[in-house]
Amino acid sequence: MTTYSPRRILTICSLAIATAVLPLASADAAATPKSTLELTIISAAAQDARSATLTCGPAGGTHPRAKEACAALTAAKGQFDELEGDVSTCTTEYDSITATATGTWNGVAIEWQNTFANECELHGATVPVFFFD
Repeated sequence: MTTYSPRRILTICSLAIATAVLPLASADAAATPKSTLELTIISAAAQDARSATLTCGPAGGTHPRAKEACAALTAAKGQFDELEGDVSTCTTEYDSITATATGTWNGVAIEWQNTFANECELHGATVPVFFFD
């Protein structure tokens, strides 16, 4: 009959518990997105609002182009004003539209709002982040 010292029994039990708990902790970490944003577009003329939820890390939510939107925000380091866009092809008509983003980006609180002259400028400046209609 083999006998084990109390120290060895404690070590074996500790390893067994760690082996059982670590996958659970990893699953929770993987399931929790690093970033969650509520995106809203409010049209003054149409008096309507559209919104989508965007989660990143992993990409998801109700946003139809979540992977592309997360990639664009990652490239801009979560700074909406730094999104790469082009509004040079937009007309000069004025039909104001306001975009807002609230939530967290990699654990940092985000409260962003900008009013654009028209929907073309909004999409040109922020595509694909606010392209969910």
